[in-house]
Amino acid sequence: MIKVMSFNLRYGTAEDGENSWENRKGVLIETLRRYRPDLIGTQEGLKFQLEYIAKKLPGYRFFGVSRLGSDEDEFNAIVYNSHRLRIIEGGNFWLSETPHLPGSRSWGSSLPRMATWALFETADGRQFYHFNTHLDHRSEEARRRGAMLIWREIRSKGDLPVVLTGDFNTTPDSWTWRFLTGKAEAYGERGELRDARLIADRKGPEVRITYHGFKGEEAERELDDGRRRDIDWILVKGFEVDRFEVVTFNVGGRYPSDHYPVYAELLFPQER
Repeated sequence: MIKVMSFNLRYGTAEDGENSWENRKGVLIETLRRYRPDLIGTQEGLKFQLEYIAKKLPGYRFFGVSRLGSDEDEFNAIVYNSHRLRIIEGGNFWLSETPHLPGSRSWGSSLPRMATWALFETADGRQFYHFNTHLDHRSEEARRRGAMLIWREIRSKGDLPVVLTGDFNTTPDSWTWRFLTGKAEAYGERGELRDARLIADRKGPEVRITYHGFKGEEAERELDDGRRRDIDWILVKGFEVDRFEVVTFNVGGRYPSDHYPVYAELLFPQER
């Protein structure tokens, strides 16, 4: 079993008042200790936040570069438990017309957007890929093109199982979700991923959102149409999903981030 989390950390220098990084970092670590994910696809993390996680959780390491291709600015880092997994190879690419140019952007993207990936091996020799991303929050074309680019990179890796985590900045009724899950086509292509939330054998309480702006349950009560509004997803290929949960853990109303992390327990087909 591989325990996976997608977690937008909220960048640590944001002027969030009582929800500042210093006030919520302990809750974030407690969240991770409770779930003990083998893999965490993070978004928005700054280097000092990633170093804090690695310091507080012995055995955890992180892989990736910032969206500028350096240690400065936000990362889409993959955090992993090195006691359970080892990286065989990995890399980064930018969601642009020049994907190997660090910091590049295209299609009206408001910021440089990227994906970080790694090939992992378990202690018993099973291998799989993890891709992690953060799509643009303004440009629909950038999200579409970014999703297509990510799928092409996934497809190029062959037939090993894959998990894709991310803050996709769009909801499951969008073209981006439909393309990645094979329900929409572009240039003769369709994604072949499945939404862990939909196929899990066991599920936590129904939570329709993942971005809550530090409001918790109040943010969901403000919605009145009953639709899924989650923008943080775990998508898989070649895995079965034993459990899925939107993690709403908090301490006295203090949340670890302005997003709920999402969590899934994945099974290789042989584990059934």
